[in-house]
Amino acid sequence: MFHQSFFKIAMLFSILCFSALVESSLYCRGRFSKGAKTGEHKGKAACGTSHDNTIYYCDDDGCTNGGHRWVKMDHCVLAHSNWNGTSTQQCVEYKWDDNHHRFSCTNHGGVTYHCKMNIHQIQPIICSCYES
Repeated sequence: MFHQSFFKIAMLFSILCFSALVESSLYCRGRFSKGAKTGEHKGKAACGTSHDNTIYYCDDDGCTNGGHRWVKMDHCVLAHSNWNGTSTQQCVEYKWDDNHHRFSCTNHGGVTYHCKMNIHQIQPIICSCYES
Protein backbone atom coordinates (compact mmCIF):
# COMPACT_ATOMS: atom_id res chain seq x y z
CA MET A 1 0.00 0.00 0.00
CA PHE A 2 2.82 2.38 0.88
CA HIS A 3 4.48 1.78 -2.51
CA GLN A 4 1.29 2.66 -4.38
CA SER A 5 0.82 5.88 -2.41
CA PHE A 6 4.46 6.83 -2.88
CA PHE A 7 4.19 6.17 -6.62
CA LYS A 8 1.04 8.33 -6.90
CA ILE A 9 2.66 11.18 -4.97
CA ALA A 10 5.80 10.96 -7.09
CA MET A 11 3.75 11.03 -10.29
CA LEU A 12 1.74 14.05 -9.15
CA PHE A 13 4.93 15.88 -8.19
CA SER A 14 6.48 15.11 -11.60
CA ILE A 15 3.41 16.33 -13.44
CA LEU A 16 3.38 19.57 -11.46
CA CYS A 17 7.07 20.18 -12.12
CA PHE A 18 6.88 19.50 -15.84
CA SER A 19 3.68 21.47 -16.29
CA ALA A 20 5.55 24.53 -14.99
CA LEU A 21 7.71 24.38 -18.10
CA VAL A 22 5.77 25.76 -21.03
CA GLU A 23 7.17 25.75 -24.52
CA SER A 24 6.38 28.85 -26.48
CA SER A 25 7.26 30.01 -29.97
CA LEU A 26 8.63 33.53 -30.00
CA TYR A 27 8.55 35.50 -33.24
CA CYS A 28 11.76 37.55 -33.19
CA ARG A 29 10.41 40.57 -35.06
CA GLY A 30 12.37 43.24 -33.18
CA ARG A 31 15.77 41.59 -32.97
CA PHE A 32 17.72 38.38 -33.21
CA SER A 33 21.32 37.56 -32.45
CA LYS A 34 22.97 34.17 -32.44
CA GLY A 35 24.07 32.39 -29.30
CA ALA A 36 26.59 34.22 -27.16
CA LYS A 37 30.04 32.62 -27.03
CA THR A 38 30.71 33.58 -23.38
CA GLY A 39 29.04 35.00 -20.31
CA GLU A 40 25.79 34.44 -18.51
CA HIS A 41 23.83 33.74 -21.72
CA LYS A 42 26.41 31.45 -23.36
CA GLY A 43 24.78 29.39 -26.11
CA LYS A 44 21.55 31.39 -25.91
CA ALA A 45 20.10 33.40 -28.78
CA ALA A 46 18.71 36.86 -28.03
CA CYS A 47 15.18 37.34 -29.34
CA GLY A 48 13.10 40.51 -29.26
CA THR A 49 9.47 40.12 -30.23
CA SER A 50 8.74 43.79 -30.90
CA HIS A 51 10.38 47.19 -31.10
CA ASP A 52 10.74 47.52 -27.31
CA ASN A 53 13.88 46.47 -25.47
CA THR A 54 12.55 43.23 -23.96
CA ILE A 55 14.96 40.39 -24.74
CA TYR A 56 14.25 36.69 -24.37
CA TYR A 57 17.13 34.22 -24.26
CA CYS A 58 16.45 30.90 -25.98
CA ASP A 59 18.52 27.86 -26.92
CA ASP A 60 20.25 28.85 -30.14
CA ASP A 61 19.45 25.48 -31.74
CA GLY A 62 15.72 26.12 -31.27
CA CYS A 63 15.69 29.15 -33.60
CA THR A 64 14.92 28.94 -37.32
CA ASN A 65 13.19 30.64 -40.22
CA GLY A 66 11.71 27.90 -42.38
CA GLY A 67 14.88 25.83 -42.11
CA HIS A 68 17.14 28.85 -42.57
CA ARG A 69 19.15 30.71 -39.95
CA TRP A 70 18.69 34.10 -41.60
CA VAL A 71 15.99 36.63 -42.51
CA LYS A 72 15.65 38.18 -45.96
CA MET A 73 15.55 41.97 -45.90
CA ASP A 74 15.12 44.35 -48.83
CA HIS A 75 15.96 48.05 -49.30
CA CYS A 76 19.31 47.67 -47.54
CA VAL A 77 22.17 50.17 -47.78
CA LEU A 78 25.71 49.56 -46.61
CA ALA A 79 26.23 51.05 -43.14
CA HIS A 80 28.72 53.92 -42.80
CA SER A 81 28.96 54.36 -46.56
CA ASN A 82 28.08 57.09 -49.05
CA TRP A 83 26.95 54.50 -51.59
CA ASN A 84 23.22 55.00 -52.21
CA GLY A 85 22.45 51.70 -53.94
CA THR A 86 20.12 49.25 -52.24
CA SER A 87 20.36 45.50 -52.00
CA THR A 88 18.64 42.46 -50.56
CA GLN A 89 20.43 40.82 -47.65
CA GLN A 90 20.29 37.55 -45.75
CA CYS A 91 20.51 38.83 -42.17
CA VAL A 92 21.88 36.36 -39.63
CA GLU A 93 21.52 39.02 -36.93
CA TYR A 94 19.21 42.01 -36.91
CA LYS A 95 17.87 44.70 -34.61
CA TRP A 96 15.13 47.27 -35.03
CA ASP A 97 16.32 50.89 -34.72
CA ASP A 98 13.32 52.87 -33.46
CA ASN A 99 15.09 56.23 -33.87
CA HIS A 100 15.66 55.74 -37.61
CA HIS A 101 12.70 53.41 -38.31
CA ARG A 102 14.87 50.72 -39.91
CA PHE A 103 16.70 47.51 -39.15
CA SER A 104 20.38 47.11 -38.57
CA CYS A 105 21.27 43.85 -40.34
CA THR A 106 24.45 41.79 -40.26
CA ASN A 107 24.90 39.23 -43.05
CA HIS A 108 26.89 35.95 -43.16
CA GLY A 109 30.07 37.87 -43.97
CA GLY A 110 29.76 40.08 -40.90
CA VAL A 111 28.93 43.17 -42.98
CA THR A 112 26.33 45.54 -41.50
CA TYR A 113 23.52 47.15 -43.51
CA HIS A 114 20.59 49.40 -42.69
CA CYS A 115 17.33 48.10 -44.15
CA LYS A 116 14.21 50.22 -44.62
CA MET A 117 11.61 47.68 -43.57
CA ASN A 118 9.29 47.60 -40.59
CA ILE A 119 8.81 44.80 -38.09
CA HIS A 120 5.67 43.58 -39.86
CA GLN A 121 7.34 43.27 -43.28
CA ILE A 122 9.89 40.63 -42.34
CA GLN A 123 9.50 36.88 -42.04
CA PRO A 124 11.15 36.63 -38.60
CA ILE A 125 13.24 33.93 -37.05
CA ILE A 126 11.10 31.90 -34.65
CA CYS A 127 12.61 30.52 -31.44
CA SER A 128 11.14 27.69 -29.40
CA CYS A 129 11.76 28.60 -25.79
CA TYR A 130 10.89 27.09 -22.46
CA GLU A 131 9.52 29.52 -19.92
CA SER A 132 8.89 28.67 -16.31
